[in-house]
Amino acid sequence: MQVQDDREFKFILDKIKRNRSIDFSQYRPQVLKRRIQHRMHSSGCTTYWDYILLLNRDPAEYNRLIGSLTIKVSEFFRDSGVFDLLAEAVIPEIIAQKKARGSRKIRAWSCGAAFGQEAYSVTILFCEALGSKLNSYKLSGEL
Repeated sequence: MQVQDDREFKFILDKIKRNRSIDFSQYRPQVLKRRIQHRMHSSGCTTYWDYILLLNRDPAEYNRLIGSLTIKVSEFFRDSGVFDLLAEAVIPEIIAQKKARGSRKIRAWSCGAAFGQEAYSVTILFCEALGSKLNSYKLSGEL
């Protein structure tokens, strides 16, 4: 039964990716399973297969499911380890590559930013890294 559940769980994730273009493959499976099972329970489904059939019948359930799977927390420098890595390795490398190419335009994209604090955090890191050279660069980004 576990193998069948795992197969149906993966099918749900593939179904979301196919129909809503959201890839949850990098999320922790146990967290996803727990959140999907919560949606299953809330909708009266007892098996993954029942839930798959519900998704087929009720496309609005995708929105409820995706809402329960995604992070709705936004704060400045939320995941300090990630922002430390950006500040110490990634951003200096981007700046070095731009300088080597003679480019003064730096664009950043922040995906999954609930309210935008993460995007501003990235901008702050770029501003700090550029320091007195900030005015000679054009920073732009998208949420």
